[in-house]
Amino acid sequence: MCFSDPIKINIPGWIRYIGFLLFLIGVFLFIFSHIKLKGFEDKGGLITGGIYSKIRNPMYLGFIIWIIGFSIFTQSLITLASSAIWISHIIYWKILEEKELEKKYKEYREYKKKTWF
Repeated sequence: MCFSDPIKINIPGWIRYIGFLLFLIGVFLFIFSHIKLKGFEDKGGLITGGIYSKIRNPMYLGFIIWIIGFSIFTQSLITLASSAIWISHIIYWKILEEKELEKKYKEYREYKKKTWF
């Protein structure tokens, strides 16, 4: 993710501002969900309150929205292409993490049915 991407895409201004809005939403979601996690590292247990009552992986989702919005706003072709690689890795990490959580917490399968992503 770079402001000085050598290959630029010609994107209309209104779409660029939608990209900027997506970037801000992604950053907010990432930070907000990270704050919710603070203090739970030592306690253990499954976090199912707040944003985690609707979205299982809000940090991952926030980062995906963040990188898509950033590349649209900056009109960066290489950054947009590399975001496809990042997104595939994030989804893979999510799948691996959810398998571990299913083994660790019996209630995770039920939680998974009630939440998105």
